[in-house]
Amino acid sequence: MWSPAVLTLLIAAAAVLLFVTEWLSVDVVAMLLVVALVVTGVISPQEGLAGFSNEATLTVAFMFVLSAALLKTGALQQVAGLMAGRFSEAAAQGDPTAPTGGSILFGVH
Repeated sequence: MWSPAVLTLLIAAAAVLLFVTEWLSVDVVAMLLVVALVVTGVISPQEGLAGFSNEATLTVAFMFVLSAALLKTGALQQVAGLMAGRFSEAAAQGDPTAPTGGSILFGVH
């Protein structure tokens, strides 16, 4: 039988692989991570569910929902277009911070 430390490292490595390759969505990988830790006995079911009572966990979950809604409705593209226009105007006026903001915007967009 493998030790909990080895199991945790293997499960974490598998989760990182799934996060990086995006074979599954981030929320599914996170849920599978908790399920794998509970099924292998590394953590108890109570410990596995305890994280869902944390405000930070709920905030991140709601941010995923909000960002998916913004992306699906096209509102994100409209906001990005407005911001890109403002950065272009600021750059044309010689604002030294505009290229940095524009780079960040288009790196994410």
